[in-house]
Amino acid sequence: DIAYALDGQTGNILWNKTIGIQQNISSNPSPKGSGIVWPGTHNGVEAYTANDNQTAYFAVSNMGFNFFSTNSSEKGARVVPAMDAIDNGIGNGTITAIDINTGNIKWVYPTEFPTWAAPLVTNGLVFSGHVTAIGKPYATSQFGGPNSPTSAPLVPSGIIFALDKDTGK
Repeated sequence: DIAYALDGQTGNILWNKTIGIQQNISSNPSPKGSGIVWPGTHNGVEAYTANDNQTAYFAVSNMGFNFFSTNSSEKGARVVPAMDAIDNGIGNGTITAIDINTGNIKWVYPTEFPTWAAPLVTNGLVFSGHVTAIGKPYATSQFGGPNSPTSAPLVPSGIIFALDKDTGK
């Protein structure tokens, strides 16, 4: 959950900024669990960012996890999503705009669900998306389409949205 800017010639860190939920990150796994740790294993700053040479746009996904170590009677350690750590059960996220020169946050657009999508900036807009509640806006099939004759368990779908690059609205 830390965004960095590096000097392109030296590789030195120009600034770093924590973006996203950080909770209980210093806890250690134990046989009874670490307690809920945010951002978790598959969350935090998404792999790719967008920039327009003035602002960097980061997609962040947050979800809590509980880390378990082994004891003498168990075969292996494990990580368990904390589905009850947030009302929607799968976490939340943000699109965060940061001034490239200063590292100051310009705006934050919160999402009810994890983003799981890299942003894109063009023509004054930032495009990104987030997953939705399970089965919303429609039930999906294994092929991802609504009302398919072949059904599968309900999975999150997703939406795409556009934000003003300067204000996040």
